[in-house]
Amino acid sequence: MTDGTASAYIARRSDFCWEEWDDRYVLFYVPSQKTHYLNQTSAIALQRLAESPYTAKTLADALSEESGEPLDEGLRGSIAQLLQHLETQGLVVRITDLEPGP
Repeated sequence: MTDGTASAYIARRSDFCWEEWDDRYVLFYVPSQKTHYLNQTSAIALQRLAESPYTAKTLADALSEESGEPLDEGLRGSIAQLLQHLETQGLVVRITDLEPGP
């Protein structure tokens, strides 16, 4: 069992119906017929994952760059936990264990 940091995750945009009010996000997930209330970080992460696959590391890098917040191990750990939570909820799918690049 891996910790999920080398795994890529993806979400299917067509499965989501979004509403946003200020910094509050509501997601209706069509396959499960469930409504999810998301914070801004979770919503942005899901939007990114609906565009292309990310690992916890690459998603943390992208979110850090977008927000201007410094990237540290705490943020990477939080993103890894977020991905595991989203996977448990069925909102993202782990697609592969990626091998390190050349």
